Amino acid sequence: MLGFFIYFCNVPTLLYGTGLGTRVYPTWEFQQQSKNYIVASIEVYIGNLEGLADNLQQKLEVEALAKSGNLLSLVKQRLFNTGIAGDGSSLGSYHSSTIEYKKRKGRRSSFVTLRDEGDWYRGMFIKVENQELLLNSKDWKTPKLIGMYGDRILEFSIEERVAVENWLDAFETKLINDLGSSIDIEI
Repeated sequence: MLGFFIYFCNVPTLLYGTGLGTRVYPTWEFQQQSKNYIVASIEVYIGNLEGLADNLQQKLEVEALAKSGNLLSLVKQRLFNTGIAGDGSSLGSYHSSTIEYKKRKGRRSSFVTLRDEGDWYRGMFIKVENQELLLNSKDWKTPKLIGMYGDRILEFSIEERVAVENWLDAFETKLINDLGSSIDIEI
């Protein structure tokens, strides 16, 4: 809307609006209404921000659960196709008896994949802790595998961290857009 200052009975007055909706405000009244409106808008926005802060962990957990399939697929593909841990190092080779066993079963034996029966892979999940995404597995062998190969088996690779960062950026943008721009200042 457009506002025009005019003098009405020697008082600076603002014509506000267009057409039939035009209102006439003495400037002091318009300024007071504007201040009240701005304060109310800011209070609503602050309330929305506080609500977001109170629920951020929960929102992140829900969103992480929805997106975890894609991220876990990247991790599982890396482990199975390359035998490379999240830190970029090789998980190594199997013992000769394990290689013979895997060959008899028709399974990959050239490098450690951490996938024999698939239980550890199926048990993998992403959890949110202190607004950070972490890998883990519910499989009973997880502590044993960590003891053998280290925490690096539950780390994201550089490429996976880029995917996580891209996802978090998109999530952050969505949160900001959901807040809306509830602060409207009309002058």
